[in-house]
Amino acid sequence: MFTYERRLRFEDADVGQVLFYPRYFALCYEALEALLAEEIAGGYPSLLRERGLAFPTVHASSDFEQPIVWGDSARVELAVERIGDTSVSFYFEIYRGSDGIRAASIRQTHVLCTIANFAKANLPEDLRGALSPHLAEAAAPPTDGESAGADAGDTIPPPPADDADFGFDGHDDAPAMTVAEPLTAP
Repeated sequence: MFTYERRLRFEDADVGQVLFYPRYFALCYEALEALLAEEIAGGYPSLLRERGLAFPTVHASSDFEQPIVWGDSARVELAVERIGDTSVSFYFEIYRGSDGIRAASIRQTHVLCTIANFAKANLPEDLRGALSPHLAEAAAPPTDGESAGADAGDTIPPPPADDADFGFDGHDDAPAMTVAEPLTAP
C-alpha cells in the first residue's frame, strides 16, 4: 500500500466548500504520480518523455461516502489489485484528514500504450517491479459494520467486484485508446 496526503485547496472545492467529486479522481492520479516518482527513475514523466509510453485510465468506478471540506486534508491509500501484461488495476481509498473517516473508494484500470499511436504496450519489468510490492493481499472486510479506517491494518480490502453492468472486466482485454478525428468548426 502507498499513502499520499495533501491539504485541499480552494480550487478543489465546489460552491458548498466541499471537495468537488471529479477532484477525487484527480487525487487518485496525484497519488499514482507520487508512487511512480518514488518507485521508478524519473517517475511518470520519464515514461512519457523518454519511453513514449502513456498510462491512461480505461475504466473507473467510485463510491462517495462522506464529504471532505475545503481546508481539511485528504489521505489517499493506493493498492494495486492486479498486474496484467498491459494493464494494472488500482484500488484507492480516500480519507478525511481531520477524523480519518473514509470519504470515497475508487477503482481504476490503466492500460499502458504508446503515445505515437495509442497501441497497447507490455508493462516494462521496472514498472512491474515497482508496482508489485503494492499488490493488495486479500483481507476480510471489517465485520463491525464500520468502514475500514486508519487503524484497519496495512491492507486495503477491496470491495466486491460488481462491474457486470459495464460489459468490461477491467483487465488485459481492455481496448486501447483510439484517436478521434479533430473537431472542426462548422
